[in-house]
Amino acid sequence: VRYCMGDKHAELVLSYDSATGGTDPSAKVICRTQEEWVTTGVYWAVGQHVSVATGNAYSDFLIGFERKRTPNYMLHKAVYPTMLCAYFGLCTSLVPSSELEGRLSLLLSLFLTIYAIQWVTSDRMPRTSDLTKVDQLVSAVVVYLVSIATSSVALAIAERRMLLNESEVEA
Repeated sequence: VRYCMGDKHAELVLSYDSATGGTDPSAKVICRTQEEWVTTGVYWAVGQHVSVATGNAYSDFLIGFERKRTPNYMLHKAVYPTMLCAYFGLCTSLVPSSELEGRLSLLLSLFLTIYAIQWVTSDRMPRTSDLTKVDQLVSAVVVYLVSIATSSVALAIAERRMLLNESEVEA
């Protein structure tokens, strides 16, 4: 039995004895992993059913696959880039406070990058009304970047007022 998982194929090896109706419990899945999904279980059952319309009995072979997400995909595609943007936000403190425009343009670029990361990865996230861990991280980093921008503006205003006060005192 072969089945497709996105861009990779997997081969399921089962043995079934039709004479006795028995299955070999040593089924295995070959080529189990795919980027963000891993096949964790394969289940099968042999049964029979009778058609209500004709009364004929049929043999059934049912198979199911259990898959789960691996965290590595979201770590590499969302969490690490978002944390890197937070780090670069901290690095804006190295820009002189007299160059407020430079600081704010860098913070705005990081803010847009955060939302671009979220937009790209949201297609792979489950649809839920609750915030996922990635959404919580993005929200925290956005608040962090906004607080850095606000403090940068407040610092620039305070420095300009101090300069004005000093120039008035000298005059």
